[in-house]
Amino acid sequence: MLFQATANAEITDTGGEDCTVRGFVYGKSSESDPGDVEPGNTAYDSYVLEEGTFGAGAYSLQLTELDADETYYVRGFAANSEGYTYFGEVSFATAVALEETLNVGMPLGVVVEDVYTPAAE
Repeated sequence: MLFQATANAEITDTGGEDCTVRGFVYGKSSESDPGDVEPGNTAYDSYVLEEGTFGAGAYSLQLTELDADETYYVRGFAANSEGYTYFGEVSFATAVALEETLNVGMPLGVVVEDVYTPAAE
């Protein structure tokens, strides 16, 4: 079962020029600040982005195809003609898949039998 999560970040200052890209990098390992590189060139496993013209303000994007019962590390980012800036890393854990929690089996010593009752004639 795959999960998704909503990531939220806020661009607080564009440096005087609107951003043309914003998004998130994420993966199962904590990574250092990538520096001024495109998201595909970071050590993170995945990224999601949107392109447009963005000033200061909050934004949200969906992180998809997340495995159950895992810890993920996420960084927001934004870029303009001056380059990429990555925000602080945060982590979150996905839930255990529902089918795993229901697969408990019967206690020892309990026997479940089918009971057949013939129809009355």
